[in-house]
Amino acid sequence: MNVPVMVRKQLSVFVDNRPGALAQVVAILQAQGIHIFALALAEGIDHGYIRMLTDQPEQAAAALHDANYLTFTREVLVAGPRPRVEDFVPLLVRWGEAGVNLDYAYSGRDERGETILVIRAEPIATAQAIAAEPPA
Repeated sequence: MNVPVMVRKQLSVFVDNRPGALAQVVAILQAQGIHIFALALAEGIDHGYIRMLTDQPEQAAAALHDANYLTFTREVLVAGPRPRVEDFVPLLVRWGEAGVNLDYAYSGRDERGETILVIRAEPIATAQAIAAEPPA
């Protein structure tokens, strides 16, 4: 079974490493009517960063920029939807066998509540082409 894969814009936000930082970012987006479908929070030295997939990445970046957050967008692959994360294993294996490096991945839910997998792959065009091929 082929897993649909599309290129989407991911928003990354740098935040202070302090209690309530994630809540503040999410509240800003919620006030703008922006929906978050997938989110990952990671720590750095004295800061954290949030990676997220939203329904309005440009508007989300603008709202957070207006609130003095450092943001950037980048293209990522969104695989799915599928019922469970394990359903992506055949695609992940194919990418590994083809030498596609996965820099990071995290999961979330689409508008219907199905699991999606957000992936930063290098090279992204190769990963997308492999995903479009029928499995062997």
